[in-house]
Amino acid sequence: MIYAFDSRDRLKDIKLHYDQVKELRNSFSEKRSKYRTVANILKFNFRSLERSYKEFEKSLLINCYTFMEQLIKSYIYHLLEKGTNENSYINNFIENKINSDKFSPNVKLETIKKILTEELGVRLEFLIVIENSKIEKYDELIKSRHKYAHSGNYYFDFYNFKEVIEVIEYLRFEIYSDIECKGEYKKFKILITKIRKQIDIFNKNTNQSKQYLKRIVVEIRKDLSETISLSKYLGVNNIALLKKIPEDLDKIKNIDLRNYNKSLDIINNISL
Repeated sequence: MIYAFDSRDRLKDIKLHYDQVKELRNSFSEKRSKYRTVANILKFNFRSLERSYKEFEKSLLINCYTFMEQLIKSYIYHLLEKGTNENSYINNFIENKINSDKFSPNVKLETIKKILTEELGVRLEFLIVIENSKIEKYDELIKSRHKYAHSGNYYFDFYNFKEVIEVIEYLRFEIYSDIECKGEYKKFKILITKIRKQIDIFNKNTNQSKQYLKRIVVEIRKDLSETISLSKYLGVNNIALLKKIPEDLDKIKNIDLRNYNKSLDIINNISL
């Protein structure tokens, strides 16, 4: 829990919400005539039923936005030790300047980074680089929420929700890991960076002989057991945008150096 915000359960609810909207959309698309029949039998306006599921989709937009707003807000409060600082003057200052009822941080990705790095001095070192297309869809959700809130017009493409929720899940993972298991996560990032550098050096080298390949694999495997253990401890395999990492770690673990060509192919295609 981050400053009285149960992000784990809220994220589960968002994923369930998405699945339910998806199910309803598909059902209405495939069985529209049957819904009309049910409406006639029960003697209510079919348009009311159709509008209900569309409003349910709009509430998913609000749910995603509100989650991110509360996540960033709670993270900032955690960093500032809001309400728990031993200095009561600091507590009063924070409460007056960023009151819980009024504080509403901008949650576009670049703005989040700016607030944390420039205003709070937090060093953001993400485990991965999020694809631009996913960032664009995430930021589009933020824009769409503001348009809907101010004009009532809803434009967000439902088919972008899946990737947006993946971004939200990953951002929650970064923040949660920094708060709840900072030491383990820092160690994990160091080990992953080390493996990436070793593989990158090998792939850029024109000499990819059997001996050189063996030396690289042996070097990587020195920390591999600890890296895999930390990956499981941190729950990396549960994060959609990070699923390539545990998959690649397992591939490295199971490399059979007796088969040079297969081993070479695995190393050349590692992208964790």
